[in-house]
Amino acid sequence: MHLARKDGFISAGQLEEVTEEFCYTKVDYDYKRMTLDLPSPDELVKIRSAVHHRCLMRGSRGDWLFDFLLFSGSRIEAAGDVRWEDIDWAKDELYFRNAKYGNYTIPLFPELRKLLEDIRKACPNAKHGDRVLPTRSLHSVLASVSRELRLGKPKLTHHDLRHIFATRAIESGKDVVVVAGWLGHRDNGRTVIMVYGHLRKHHSHEAAKDMKFLPEATAPTEAVKP
Repeated sequence: MHLARKDGFISAGQLEEVTEEFCYTKVDYDYKRMTLDLPSPDELVKIRSAVHHRCLMRGSRGDWLFDFLLFSGSRIEAAGDVRWEDIDWAKDELYFRNAKYGNYTIPLFPELRKLLEDIRKACPNAKHGDRVLPTRSLHSVLASVSRELRLGKPKLTHHDLRHIFATRAIESGKDVVVVAGWLGHRDNGRTVIMVYGHLRKHHSHEAAKDMKFLPEATAPTEAVKP
């Protein structure tokens, strides 16, 4: 606002009126999220296999919940409230009715669609209003698997699967605004850039390696005068 006053866009009186109630607050950024130590793709395969095996031994369908969180990027609360009527197979879309920042829709990514089709086949009598996922938590399973595999990383959580989803999307070159929409954010990618900006920068450097602005030069037969 002071810059606006300096450049003549507002008057001194307008500046005083607008800034009268302003107060300055120190913002504590979540550096834990900004320095995530997530499993590599190979480690993730091992974790997923261990989770599936442990859930099978327990007779639960926590494997469905693990894959759903990984393939959709949703929060655990939103995942637990997804119902069959929220899936639009024709439009290839999934609707989240219970999300932190309000309802939103994501595409049925190929792995997510395959998962939902498999769950549907396993539950042929499910009604439209029934919840898709019978398991509500994986806390104990994830803790056990983390201890068992000893990957030298913090215990994996539900929310880490959301971080992995976002990380893989950005590493695949997806636009941050698009990724933000998939995560249910309403800030046009600001949070995604803040938390995962280093990944986008790395991808930018990788993508720049094959950038060319001129056609391949041919060896000149004689000196070219400027």
